[in-house]
Amino acid sequence: MADVTENPSIVDAKRMVKRTAVQAAFKKVFLEDFGVLFYFFAMLASFGWCWYGSGWANGLDKLCAVRDEVSGATSLGAFFFWVACAYSMTWYNCACCASSVQMPHEPQPLQCYGPVQSALPA
Repeated sequence: MADVTENPSIVDAKRMVKRTAVQAAFKKVFLEDFGVLFYFFAMLASFGWCWYGSGWANGLDKLCAVRDEVSGATSLGAFFFWVACAYSMTWYNCACCASSVQMPHEPQPLQCYGPVQSALPA
């Protein structure tokens, strides 16, 4: 909790989490989450498929009706890959991109979707 500071200027009593803590949390998730790892490999596969499709588009006859659409789709896929890489690397390396976060002062109670433990018979 050393990264959480109290801000007296906030009227509704919220805590501010520092930018460095937000960036550290992003780095932890980025390096340790299997969902992010899956997405990374999916993005690599998508980029490879776009690269392969680019070769198909270049091999099509100039008079082929779908040549421009295939070329545009492969370019858009490669553009999406590079934008995702730039966005991730910017968040990972630049503390100025990570904003501070406001959190409620008191923790919120957890929601229980099953029977309440105190209501169960002993």
